[in-house]
Amino acid sequence: MPTLQLYPFRFRDPLTGGWVRARYRLQVPEMQRHYSEWEITGAPEIRHVTRTSVDPFNPFEPLARARSIIAPMLLYMR
Repeated sequence: MPTLQLYPFRFRDPLTGGWVRARYRLQVPEMQRHYSEWEITGAPEIRHVTRTSVDPFNPFEPLARARSIIAPMLLYMR
């Protein structure tokens, strides 16, 4: 099963020269490609990628039908 290792990191801002903590996590090759100076600041978040893994949120996907939980509750209200 393939895994995806995403690391928290910080990078040097080219305008100010200070370090900025990234608000997202990247793989090491992506950090090397996008930033000239960077460093890993924590343990990786390991995600297991499979063909059956849940897709990310899609706002245009039709909603699943809600389960009827009101009817059983009405039985106790008598």
